[in-house]
Amino acid sequence: PQYDFLLLGRNWSEYPRFQELCSLENFEYLEAKYSDYPAFYRQLDVFVSASQLEGGPIPLLESMMSNVVPVASDTGFARDLIQDSVNGYLFSATEQDCGVIAERIERAKSLKTDIRQSVLNFNWDSYSAAHAELFRKA
Repeated sequence: PQYDFLLLGRNWSEYPRFQELCSLENFEYLEAKYSDYPAFYRQLDVFVSASQLEGGPIPLLESMMSNVVPVASDTGFARDLIQDSVNGYLFSATEQDCGVIAERIERAKSLKTDIRQSVLNFNWDSYSAAHAELFRKA
């Protein structure tokens, strides 16, 4: 309750508990054009991704590129990006104890690491070069 939360995305108003979230004093919901997301990331201290199933999450990488400390469920490629307690914090996707996640958010607030530097190699040039190398070997 001592921190403000910003939920950025679209169609969250369809979430069954959306009105409950909106009633919280420390909660703000924003819908924005995707091109405006970097400006919102720059406003954050901590990025929280509490997904139970994730193909990415791409916003995790985007926020880390904006030097935001991540606290994320261990889904998708989160483990490829986050070294727990080094450049962010992971928790189990099935975590039911909000206190565990809150503790990681608290720790993230004081983490002094260049988050962006830790993910600079996750870009299209590196991705393309890795795939080109795989094709050369095939």
